[in-house]
Amino acid sequence: MQTGTRMEKPVRTFLLLLVAGFYASIVSAQSVTLTNIPALDSHGSVIKGGSLYVTWKPFQGNDGTLVAGGAKSALIQNGVFSITLTASDNAGWPYNALIMGGSQPTSYLWKIPAAGGVTSISQISRPITNTTSALISSGASSTVASVAGTPMSGNCAGTWDTNGNLVPASAPCASAGVGAGTTGQFAYYAAGGTAVSGHSLAAADIPPLNYQPPPAVYTVSTLPSTHPAYIVAKISDGTSIQDCTTGGGTIAHSCQWNGSAWVSYFVGQTVLGGSGPFTVASSSSSYVGLFQGSGASSEASRQMPLPIACQASNLTVFLQSGQSSSGSLVISVRKASPVSPFTAAATTLTTTIAAGSSPGIYTDTVDTADFLAKDLLSIQAVNNAAANSGSVTGITLTCKY
Repeated sequence: MQTGTRMEKPVRTFLLLLVAGFYASIVSAQSVTLTNIPALDSHGSVIKGGSLYVTWKPFQGNDGTLVAGGAKSALIQNGVFSITLTASDNAGWPYNALIMGGSQPTSYLWKIPAAGGVTSISQISRPITNTTSALISSGASSTVASVAGTPMSGNCAGTWDTNGNLVPASAPCASAGVGAGTTGQFAYYAAGGTAVSGHSLAAADIPPLNYQPPPAVYTVSTLPSTHPAYIVAKISDGTSIQDCTTGGGTIAHSCQWNGSAWVSYFVGQTVLGGSGPFTVASSSSSYVGLFQGSGASSEASRQMPLPIACQASNLTVFLQSGQSSSGSLVISVRKASPVSPFTAAATTLTTTIAAGSSPGIYTDTVDTADFLAKDLLSIQAVNNAAANSGSVTGITLTCKY
């Protein structure tokens, strides 16, 4: 049990709030701000004014969580831009950056370092070819046209420069031995050198995958013994909403591999609330239900079923008028099985408003209570004072699933 603490800001109305998060949205990824970065085109010239457009597909962040795909834009002013993106050290080059404003659009692939300290595009960029080049080949000779140099008849294509332009070589291409092949074969280097022969793709040519996506639903006994960290899997036979190791029950919920074991994982939460205002007579108890305003002496009239299995937490009580100095007011969450006679029992989710407490917010942010689907939830208010209790205007709690 946690004794409630007073919060200064009053709360006047409590409504049902839905806050749902799904498998890759519970944790936050690291953001990196690029500030006053010079905007350059593919030739290294400064772009004084224009726009920057950045898009990305979903990728795995530095902490292993999934970063959703998206897009951002920023203005280029006085030759620089600023933008905030998610760090992507371990995700290759997930960002596509398009700079508009120079003589021609310039595209880059970006990798954003968590360490920050970026002062130029070259620290985060790999260019995407955006120039038009023509390569015409005949035997061992070829003709190359590129913005990076003068077309040279009979010479090889050469290399790509740092801006993504094709640079002609100073000599024709060397001859290479190409063996005969059949329809559907791949060109294959059997050994180091220049000889290429035909090869039919075989199963042995494909390396085994280190990771296979989990099936739609597991049982506890079929959860893999090892798995990439942070992967989430659904099970169908938990004995409680937190069971990822025993199984044999009927509770469906999610489990996450933490690197060494499967542990309970909540994919969403709902804030439930209601009641009030009500007071409790001296030395007596009263019961309220979620979304029900007045208290009642009969708990059965205030029990409410939960449609899904969830873990209740963060009990929060708004005391609108002060509690009598002759005794405390104890607010508790209670649970009953959905089987007659629906007898309820107290959970550890409780907050005690001490004798003489002033109006304010009182909470239990430590304890939790697990509910199965169709379990009955009720709230008990016990007034230990010799006078009527302070007025309770609202009670809320969080239900994680």
